[in-house]
Amino acid sequence: MLDWHKLKEYLLNQFDVDEKAIAVDSTGFTPSLASAYFQSRTGKTIGEYVKSGYAVATQSQLVLGWRIASTHNCDVTFLPNLRRQASRYGHHTLAQRAWVLLGDKGFDGNTVQPGDLIPPIRRGGNLSAPDRRARADMVAAARLDGLYGQRWKCETVNSVIKRQFVPPRCVCNNASQPSKR
Repeated sequence: MLDWHKLKEYLLNQFDVDEKAIAVDSTGFTPSLASAYFQSRTGKTIGEYVKSGYAVATQSQLVLGWRIASTHNCDVTFLPNLRRQASRYGHHTLAQRAWVLLGDKGFDGNTVQPGDLIPPIRRGGNLSAPDRRARADMVAAARLDGLYGQRWKCETVNSVIKRQFVPPRCVCNNASQPSKR
């Protein structure tokens, strides 16, 4: 893993990365080639599971940071590490943070900072805390401006990583199933 981080740092230093928005998202991988349907039919549960989170630059679409865990962690545990890895590539004005972090509701928690556009989770349908209401208003305004839509670039990176690094599932012809004509 240390070699991967060194390679990432080397590659990112080759570019002049100065992002105004950085998106974060997470995804899960199972190392098994068996589909979820097959596992449910045989009564087997997914034993191994890998969850990863990525920080992606919205302008250059470079992966700025990642975090990997071998358990079913919630997204909020990835947020501080992803923010720290990506912060050096975000735009700064007079040594102050001038970039926003875009994420989905899974990243909502105590580690959210003022420059983060992460929709608050509505428990019971209401937002009672003033800072959570203000953040919900900021996210709503960012959606209208089109800024929050840039978060989907991280979803695209997740899709590419899964297609490139997860082995394809075996598609077998099952003679016991009737053909659809």
